[in-house]
Amino acid sequence: MSTRHRSRIAIVTCAVAVLLLGVAIFSAGRSFGLFNENVAETGFRPLADALSGSGANRVCEQGDAGFGPDNSSPWYKAVFAAPASIDLTDEVTRAAARQGFVLSSLRIAAPGASQKLYQGTSSNRTLTIAVYQHGASMNTCAGSTTASSRSSSVELTLEYPSNTTGKAAPVEVQSTEPAPDPDTWYDQKFGTFVAVAVTGLGSSTVALPAGARSGLLTITHAGSNRFRISAVDAGGTSTGEEIVDTVGDYSGVTAFGVPSTGAIPSRLLVDADGPWSITLSPLADALPLGVAAEGSGDRVFRYDGPNRDLALRSTGSSLFEIRQIKDPGAPLIVAFEDTGVFSGSGSISEGPSIVVVHSNGDWTIR
Repeated sequence: MSTRHRSRIAIVTCAVAVLLLGVAIFSAGRSFGLFNENVAETGFRPLADALSGSGANRVCEQGDAGFGPDNSSPWYKAVFAAPASIDLTDEVTRAAARQGFVLSSLRIAAPGASQKLYQGTSSNRTLTIAVYQHGASMNTCAGSTTASSRSSSVELTLEYPSNTTGKAAPVEVQSTEPAPDPDTWYDQKFGTFVAVAVTGLGSSTVALPAGARSGLLTITHAGSNRFRISAVDAGGTSTGEEIVDTVGDYSGVTAFGVPSTGAIPSRLLVDADGPWSITLSPLADALPLGVAAEGSGDRVFRYDGPNRDLALRSTGSSLFEIRQIKDPGAPLIVAFEDTGVFSGSGSISEGPSIVVVHSNGDWTIR
């Protein structure tokens, strides 16, 4: 055999060996998920886009496509931080609601802890949210650090069903503490006081009843100019609440002191050009939200049921929004928001809770 022929055989043998080695490396990589799409990361993108669009910054990210020997469930985690001007919890709960997640507060979180936990599911996906207040110790993607330099941080983990068994991602087991008693829960959480009715003409000030740190406001106004109601503390400083701000006639039921801004309201400032009436009553007096509800304008309900999907219709011309509040000091949960005439869907988590509907037209909830 000639030297040239032997060289060709050696080259071919080497090329085949390299090809086989490449196939082996590729196969090993696939077995560890190196060349597979992480569907959890793909599914996470709408949440990431919403948070980035609000001004939050992604601090870190981590994930697994779920094809390795020790894990078959795709997951993706990211940590976001935001300055004080951005309500990060509000932004993330809005984004989660738009993706169909029904969030519940996990009762395993210690009362008063600087970390708050929320979890929800949608189409067998599980989203877990950890909100860290200023100075709280938190787990980042690379380890443990302190959020003391950030106004607020939030950690989101999205888990998909197993690639091999199809079993849904696990949901945290909540504590076995007894369910709250709706008959006393609202008074304990939001306070109680003797209801009072006030009427007036034009701009005025309304003193809140003793013990009224939050409550229902049933309001009417007949006028043609701006009608506005805001809250101030005992020193006359605004609490940051714009309770009503519209033009012309108004008739609706709304709430004050939920969620709490941290300041204790003492009086309501009424800016009006016509006759008005305000009835102040405890939030425990709100009507219950049943299987179906319909109305016009702003309304407030008690909700004591389980996690629930909502079919919604609205004929208003401006913002239609449904908010859920479970604690005066906790971030509100935006169950749905849209503008103009629409037909859509939203969701609320298990009660007890307060559900606030904000609208300037007719609406239905099913």
